[in-house]
Amino acid sequence: MTPVSRGACQTVAPRPTAGQHGLKSTHDAVAYSREVHLRAPRTSPNDERTHHARTINESDQGLRLACPAEMGEPLLKEALRASAITLTLTLGVASCGNVAVAEPPAMVAASKPVMPPTPIASPSDPAQTGYQPSAYKGRKFRKTQERLRRCIGQREGRFQYWGTGGDGRYQSTYQMTPALLRGAAWMMRPELIAEYGKQGAHVFRVLLRTPGHLWSRFYMDAAFYTVLNARGELSGLGHWKAGRYAC
Repeated sequence: MTPVSRGACQTVAPRPTAGQHGLKSTHDAVAYSREVHLRAPRTSPNDERTHHARTINESDQGLRLACPAEMGEPLLKEALRASAITLTLTLGVASCGNVAVAEPPAMVAASKPVMPPTPIASPSDPAQTGYQPSAYKGRKFRKTQERLRRCIGQREGRFQYWGTGGDGRYQSTYQMTPALLRGAAWMMRPELIAEYGKQGAHVFRVLLRTPGHLWSRFYMDAAFYTVLNARGELSGLGHWKAGRYAC
């Protein structure tokens, strides 16, 4: 029986016992063991380190690394890339007894879909009265146009999102006609579906059948920017060209 050479990850081979290899006594067995050990080739510490440190076993439970401290960080990284298993192990382990074993990563739970803002708001909702920065920050939003939106919203409807004018002909703080609001809803539809999926399609249908003065702040701000920048920046400004004062 050939003993394993000594090193940083030493495995001691069992001594032969009486009856093995034709040995008649324990004394003969010990002598045989010493003779075999003397005949065994000597290896350098580097050879031993390479022999033991490169032992890698994969199993369904993860990747088991024998003597990770001896492998070195580059070899560890290569093994991890090859196995496609994420491991957390501490480099610098002193012996083979401290073998790092990683369990397979748990399945990442699918993220919940983003829910769209509520499309309808009550006139008594405090959020429907008074100036605030645009609740909409989507594709048609332009931060540089916020001052213009504030001027138009104040001039037309004093930021009373629940308001109407012209015997109900003009609705909400931007005083948009029902026809213009329907057009805005259709232009908003692709973005609503892209952002919110089926829920976005549902919101679109709700907006089509709801008067503008009941739209929540988010969708009315979205309608303003969608119309204002429908075919390029400020392309829809003509809808608000008239008023008590210029904006």
